[in-house]
Amino acid sequence: MQVLFDIKNWNRRKTYEYFKTFDSPTFNICLNLDITELYNKCITGKYKFNHILQYCALKALNEIQEFRLRISDDNVVLFDKIDGGTVLMLDDHSIRFCFYEFSDSFSLFQENALLSEASVKESLDTDPRSDNLNIIHFSVIPWFAFTSVSHAQKGKENNSIPKIVFGQFSKLSDQWLIPLSIDANHALMDAWHVNQFIIKFQESVLSF
Repeated sequence: MQVLFDIKNWNRRKTYEYFKTFDSPTFNICLNLDITELYNKCITGKYKFNHILQYCALKALNEIQEFRLRISDDNVVLFDKIDGGTVLMLDDHSIRFCFYEFSDSFSLFQENALLSEASVKESLDTDPRSDNLNIIHFSVIPWFAFTSVSHAQKGKENNSIPKIVFGQFSKLSDQWLIPLSIDANHALMDAWHVNQFIIKFQESVLSF
């Protein structure tokens, strides 16, 4: 469900009005995250690492209002829930886009993710729900770490959809680290909100 967001009484109104006129209003932040606890839980083989990463990310993102804001028909709308749209590689190394419906229950989230992946692999077509507005665009680059990421852009409304990329994890001393890239629309949020996501993501990882 979505509602029209009250821009008039928004404390970021002037910032929104400033950045919404930009041809490219998005900003990018890249950093390494400590996922040692999560890695240790995943080596049992019970879970797909990709599913846990996106579940923990969506759990954190849904708690932050700014990540549930989107620009639609030159209005700002607020969604009560956001889901995930992720790149899925097929056996021939071509890619499609898959839909991960968010649920507070990880078991239900993973069940729905597996069903969505199976459907895309069988049809060889992108899940049309991945074009929803109340979504986060996810990608995973498991072959290498990175220090920066850029994305193809399509249309003004798509610029209001945050994009998150996870890279190849690596060990540093006794820590397991993973690179994380976040693209967000500066009209809708600032680096402070990204920091809130990082904090909540780490809390979600620790409590998984």
